[in-house]
Amino acid sequence: MVKGRYLHEDTQVSPAVQRRNQRASGRRLRALLGELGISPMAFSEFVGISPQCLTNWFARGLPRQRLDEMARLLSVSPVWLAMGVGERHLVPPRRGQPYT
Repeated sequence: MVKGRYLHEDTQVSPAVQRRNQRASGRRLRALLGELGISPMAFSEFVGISPQCLTNWFARGLPRQRLDEMARLLSVSPVWLAMGVGERHLVPPRRGQPYT
């Protein structure tokens, strides 16, 4: 569960580290879209935001209120997307299957 400003329940992080992690969530989102072969334009259209808004997310980080939704859409952990810690994927792949 993510609460507050991207904090996991049992994680104590200073405000400066929180801001740095929030900005890094945008970099993680950009990298993840690239790995999945999803263009920023297509993703922005799919989630109903402008390309400029997505560019802002890349630079400033994901807004807290959209974090869970984006993590669910991309099948990654919200904590990983927000902070870059813990397991990346929510469901481990079946034996012999790559992460999707």
